[in-house]
Amino acid sequence: MRKFLLYLIIFLGAMGLGYLAQKVQPKEEPVVLTIDTEYVISFQEEGRFDVILFTNQKTHPLFQKDYVLRVMLHDTSLDLFFELNLLDITEGTKEIYLHETFTRMIFSFSIPYFSEDLFVDDAMLSFELFDQESYLFRIGKFALFTHYPTIDWTHLSGRKSDGMLLSRLGLAYIGLDQETYHVTKVSIGFMDDLHFTHENNELIIDVPNEDYLLYDPAILITLEDLSLWLVPNFLYIIDHMLLKESGPLINHYALY
Repeated sequence: MRKFLLYLIIFLGAMGLGYLAQKVQPKEEPVVLTIDTEYVISFQEEGRFDVILFTNQKTHPLFQKDYVLRVMLHDTSLDLFFELNLLDITEGTKEIYLHETFTRMIFSFSIPYFSEDLFVDDAMLSFELFDQESYLFRIGKFALFTHYPTIDWTHLSGRKSDGMLLSRLGLAYIGLDQETYHVTKVSIGFMDDLHFTHENNELIIDVPNEDYLLYDPAILITLEDLSLWLVPNFLYIIDHMLLKESGPLINHYALY
């Protein structure tokens, strides 16, 4: 009987300590992380593009499509802004950052029609929910190449620059017939007149290092006759762990 009482006291004491530990444990605050990224898209992909947000609380209303009323893309001064059509929100992989687990949430959008190319520096996304909460996140840079014919490429590939840890394209390789296409200029978003070589039917584009991620850009090519041709969006760089190497580029936001 004494042994039973002793075990009971120990058991109840352990339960009490566990309860107290749970009460004093700091509550995890919902957070969103974004990474400064260069988004360079084309209407050849029906104006569709994906933005990645990271969160430690994927059940928050922000990540439920039916709770999102409106999404706007604009610059910091609001000189340029337009509404995006939210197509879907999908859950991606998990990453550890600052000893917390964050889930990659992928927002897929389409954009309205524009007759001219569009460039948004210091691009922001603003969300308005049906519960009247609103959120504002920096995403980096945004560029749109409008209606250009697609060039007849034979292969696409890319890699990072030597020593580059960020998920950023450093060299792009495009199979392109030299007799058919006499390339004089290459542009990727804000980066105009990039250095390139065109030998053995392969166009090799040197993309400078900047403090932005860049992994799936559309590429605009100018030929000798001044005609403009497009290489549509292609995923050149695949990184499963974006947060680990992007520290200085990460923006932190609290949710409520």
